[in-house]
Amino acid sequence: MTSSVKTAVGIDVTEVQVAAVLLGRAREGVTVLQAARVPLAPGTIVHGRVVDPTSLLAALRALRTQHGMRARHYALSLPLAGALARIIPLETADPQEIADHMRSEVGQYAAFSGRETVSDFRVLAPATSGSAGRILVMASDREAVNALAGTCHRAGIQTNVAEPAIAACARAFGAAKQDHMLLAVRKDGTLSLCVARRGVLDFIRTRTMVGSERESSRLYRWLTDEINAVIQFYSFERRDASAHWTVSIVDDDGGDIPVDDRHALEARVYADHVQYWTVANGMPHGITFEGNRAKLSFTAVGLAMRLLESEEHGPGMNLLPQEAGQAHEAKRRFLLAATVLAALVPAIVLAAGTLNYMTGRLRQHIGLAKQAELVEGGRPLAAAVDELAHVDQRITALEAELECLRRVSARRPQVDWYHLLADVKSAVPSVLCITELSLRGPSDIWIEGVSKSDEAVDVFLDMLNRSEHVGRASLLRKGHGNSDQTGIRYTIRCSPAQGKI
Repeated sequence: MTSSVKTAVGIDVTEVQVAAVLLGRAREGVTVLQAARVPLAPGTIVHGRVVDPTSLLAALRALRTQHGMRARHYALSLPLAGALARIIPLETADPQEIADHMRSEVGQYAAFSGRETVSDFRVLAPATSGSAGRILVMASDREAVNALAGTCHRAGIQTNVAEPAIAACARAFGAAKQDHMLLAVRKDGTLSLCVARRGVLDFIRTRTMVGSERESSRLYRWLTDEINAVIQFYSFERRDASAHWTVSIVDDDGGDIPVDDRHALEARVYADHVQYWTVANGMPHGITFEGNRAKLSFTAVGLAMRLLESEEHGPGMNLLPQEAGQAHEAKRRFLLAATVLAALVPAIVLAAGTLNYMTGRLRQHIGLAKQAELVEGGRPLAAAVDELAHVDQRITALEAELECLRRVSARRPQVDWYHLLADVKSAVPSVLCITELSLRGPSDIWIEGVSKSDEAVDVFLDMLNRSEHVGRASLLRKGHGNSDQTGIRYTIRCSPAQGKI
């Protein structure tokens, strides 16, 4: 079954490049409409964490503007060095105990030591009274995922899904549709081994390739040893000696090994069918592409496939933090408010002009009433005077609002106030509120408010410093107020980014 999505973009982020694929529906299967790879400067991403967001932002913008990677739906892969994918045994059927067990396993992963993580899981086989079940666990460093998603957001890319690359490759090659299939993926200096058994993912292992194992003369021997070790494990421990194995070896770095070594590899693997996939020699079943295959990424294809399918043929999990997904909605609400404000300002000007006209007419009426009062000796003037005083108060209030808007604009007319305030709005966490915005100095904005927690203030400050139109945000004060011990009061100073004024 397919979803209503017609086109989708998969973005594969590694430590050396960003690859993207625009995927669309075809009569039979799907077709790659566009493919591109943009190299990253060394040190942009290190151990799965964004170190140079400016370089990553430039690469993502190039994908959209220069290579036409535009769609309403985007899926993002996480660098292998910063992601965990593992299948673990399951002894309980209670949902809360399953979640606790999953968090315990993630907490033991050394790479996440001392860091806040985002994780998800899927029950592959439920636990029964007679046997243990299995769950697939995926996790990543929350800060790293937030940084990736935030940079995509700044580039105009609203991601819907984030998952490790091995899950995307398994989907692209139909691993979950096979009975006994081993998928071996070479990518970003690692080897990921994934086993699908009777249509269900059953095993995942990721190995880092050391220097000697990357040499072409030794690579195929190392690959065959790793693959055969997994097949032998299933033959002896799982009693699958009679199983007919299909092995797909995928090189998703755009490289290759010599033809002779490839044939030797295919001959030595303990499997009935062995295929060696590179972007140059073929496409997964049901996928067509007529462009430059050197720019293709199998991982990006699998990411986009997820958005085109409503029924998942692989792990349907999402490591995109909820607050990152809420950023788009927050921006939408702010733009709506800004549109209303833009319509309101001319309305205020029109109202002020109308009131001035009404005041003139009223003064004429009062003048005539005075003359009538002098002639007739009556006293109808009090009501007219009260009405005039009320109109004068409204005029004063509207003139004050217009003067405030004029002073803000005139103080620094070259400042892009619209986008600067939009960045401030989109950075506000759900448990934090702003009580006052004031302009001090040439163009500095002082933000005051209250938060439910210290962490929310820190997140707000961090998001401001990551924003495109905010040059620098600094915390001036944070602590409990004298009269309110239930909230954290804070003061933050923001200045526009260079080049945005």
